[in-house]
Amino acid sequence: MLYCIRQELGMSQAAAANLIEISIGYLSEIENGKRPTPSQKTILKIATGLALSGKKKTDFLSLATAERITAHLGKTLPPETIDLMIYLQVWAPHIDSQTLNEIRQRLYEATSKLHDSHTVNYGTHQTSYQL
Repeated sequence: MLYCIRQELGMSQAAAANLIEISIGYLSEIENGKRPTPSQKTILKIATGLALSGKKKTDFLSLATAERITAHLGKTLPPETIDLMIYLQVWAPHIDSQTLNEIRQRLYEATSKLHDSHTVNYGTHQTSYQL
């Protein structure tokens, strides 16, 4: 993802690393997947250094956040589930509420016969639903 953005901007690794204020080696390791997704602070530093704005910045931050969240879930969730989570993380802010409700309803219908009722806590929000 970062590599593609840098290429779109027509920047060398050295120029990008200089703008972001990180080493070329660290940038290379991020781009080649040799480092885990950076911290939120570093992700913001990258977005600011590359002067990302608008939709490109939002998409970059969303995808990087999704990668951080799903990195540890990869050990427990199937790849298809992780792909779906990343896709929703990136695109949900751009999807109207009616479509999101339709997606939620389809997931509910697809899983309603699998389990009994469950309660899930999301921070301060609690949702009870039938799986």
